[in-house]
Amino acid sequence: MKKTKNYLVAIVQALTILIIRIPMRLLFKSEGKFQYVFEKGKKYILAANHPNRADPFLIASTLPFSLYLQLLPVRIITHEKFLKNPISACILYSLGSITTKQTRKGKVLERASRLLERGETILIFPSGRLEREGVVVKPKVGVVYLNNEVKDSLIVPIHLQYFKKPKRTVMLVKKAFRFRKKPSDFEKAAKEVYKRIIQEDEA
Repeated sequence: MKKTKNYLVAIVQALTILIIRIPMRLLFKSEGKFQYVFEKGKKYILAANHPNRADPFLIASTLPFSLYLQLLPVRIITHEKFLKNPISACILYSLGSITTKQTRKGKVLERASRLLERGETILIFPSGRLEREGVVVKPKVGVVYLNNEVKDSLIVPIHLQYFKKPKRTVMLVKKAFRFRKKPSDFEKAAKEVYKRIIQEDEA
């Protein structure tokens, strides 16, 4: 029997973002710019750079709420170190996090691909860690693996920029794409994805 989306997670996410979206947008003075119009029924991998711990919540708060509802549930690939504390783990799991630690249901990318296959959105940071200015990023291949495993999935590059003077945050959602055939070199393909994320484009 085909599994459906986890609507409990979707409801918790919707209520949480409804509460925090205005405070988040005011705090970070965020604005969204869009080069792509999302379509209903598509399977999306949101691939973003990761300059701030608040990025998952900033992305959710800056997307138009109607669009965010359309994408729910959004599953966030989260490093296991952030899920060791029982209280924070309970909160993060309820908000859609999936641990990078292997579980009885398989490795993280195997679990993520199954969620993506049944229509849930995956949010992934290809760097695999917080990014620091001046530090070279070696992107991981997870986004390429997911795109290859789920044949009708689309990668949506998201570029986050935090400005200090004047304080503001810009989220640029770029045109969706997918690899038409299996890349011969996943690491090279991952670098291509990351380049699409961070390259300076006109919105």
